[in-house]
Amino acid sequence: MSHSANYTQNPASFQDLVDFKSELLSMLKSWKSEQNATMAKLIEDVTLVKSQCIIIQKTNKEIETTVNLIRIQYEDVKGKIERLESENKNIKENLIILEKQIQEHQQFSRPSSIEIRNVPNNEKETVGDLIKKFKQLGTTLNLEIKDQDIRDIYRRAGKPGTPKAIIVELNSVQNKDAFLTAVRR
Repeated sequence: MSHSANYTQNPASFQDLVDFKSELLSMLKSWKSEQNATMAKLIEDVTLVKSQCIIIQKTNKEIETTVNLIRIQYEDVKGKIERLESENKNIKENLIILEKQIQEHQQFSRPSSIEIRNVPNNEKETVGDLIKKFKQLGTTLNLEIKDQDIRDIYRRAGKPGTPKAIIVELNSVQNKDAFLTAVRR
């Protein structure tokens, strides 16, 4: 027997089948509607994630650029610090050399230096005035002192109100010895 013959003989079964079909179509339409809404929401979310990824990529590029710039600046500062440290080392070495030279010069000049005390200070006293006083002292000692015999002459720092010693640096130890011999005579 055919199926359609069964349905025509049993109209209740046919109606059940039509109702089932109608219910099934309704369920499918409802499910499709839900799936479409879910799919639309997924598409919206994926679009949002894509736009956020683009923003993150842009931010990452900016961070990378900034880090590279900072790295370059760091290398530049590091190079400057290294150059300054090297210059500082050279300056310290030169300072040590200069200090040694000053000590040698002072040791060399001391044997030819004379200190004269208790000579009154004059206001606005010049080097020329000191040379003149020293030459007058030489004349008193019957010793001829020439300008070229004097390397340097100055007053040493001292207490205010007291005469400050005059330091005379002569060009040679022989000139100093001649002066001291004349003083002793």
